[in-house]
Amino acid sequence: MRRQQLELITIRAVEHVLSGQTHEDSLIEFKATWPEISKVRQLAGHANSARGEDIIWIVGVDEKKHSLTNPERQDSAQWWAQMSKRFDGLVAPEMTDLVVPIGESGAVTALMFHTDRSPYVISVPSGGAVEREVPIRDGTRTRSATRHELLRLLTPTASLPDFSVLDASLTATQAMVREKEKWTAYASAKLYVEQGIDSSSFFPSHGMHGTLKTINNNTVDHVFTKRLVSDHDYTPGDSGIHWRTDGAIANGPTVFEVLAWNTADGLIPDAVLAADGFMLDLAFQVAGSDRGIALSIHLSAPELDERGGLQKVRARHTINRWSAESQ
Repeated sequence: MRRQQLELITIRAVEHVLSGQTHEDSLIEFKATWPEISKVRQLAGHANSARGEDIIWIVGVDEKKHSLTNPERQDSAQWWAQMSKRFDGLVAPEMTDLVVPIGESGAVTALMFHTDRSPYVISVPSGGAVEREVPIRDGTRTRSATRHELLRLLTPTASLPDFSVLDASLTATQAMVREKEKWTAYASAKLYVEQGIDSSSFFPSHGMHGTLKTINNNTVDHVFTKRLVSDHDYTPGDSGIHWRTDGAIANGPTVFEVLAWNTADGLIPDAVLAADGFMLDLAFQVAGSDRGIALSIHLSAPELDERGGLQKVRARHTINRWSAESQ
């Protein structure tokens, strides 16, 4: 990952938290202050659970209060020298640090750790029979890895491609169908998958999920779709995205669209017409990986057309990653 990419990811993640939302990216963690040496176990557990993917600790954000803390500056190299001593054999994740300005007056420090040498073992302070431990992350807590988890750490895992949202929109219409009033909501998103040129990823159908919600005062009032579709055919060897009945294959970098929709009886609900905005949540599991891609797309408040439906509303978005085990 380039430093420019690290800065962009950090800004997006921090802005997401400062806007009052909960960040659910399993590879990113926020710290209000610089972690003490006692947090090395937590870091090793996070690195082991990442199974080769980069993890990021962002220092200077209180996630619960949704605010910047602006902690005192610290020499990151000196801090890391003390932390890395606790790793057995001095085999610790490789760290990259970057000070990232946030707005006009704030800044955070992004600490990115390369975890491609896992499993990581830490030494346990003297005083007990246990001398070394392989920590692993389990939800929000850190514990010792079990035998089957150790075996999984030694098994190669598929890397996750980067996703970008190019465009997203929402429309809602109502019409008479067989003398019965019905309304339909359509949410579409155009996505860019930065898949390696000489590699591919498979997204199974059962691991694709789309949910569209109205948002009023940051609460969910109405959920009205949970389906993703597309209708492309697959030709072996072709580049791009190819859809099958059991999922989609991305061969190299490509752009594709997904559609989530729902039809219900009656008129468009007032909760939809009067919404302050919408959230389109998309999730894609990646075959061969314990994690997947999650995208949260915020759509602006709707404008009504002359027929009483919704005109297209477009989006700003954030991109997260999630752990399949936590779903």
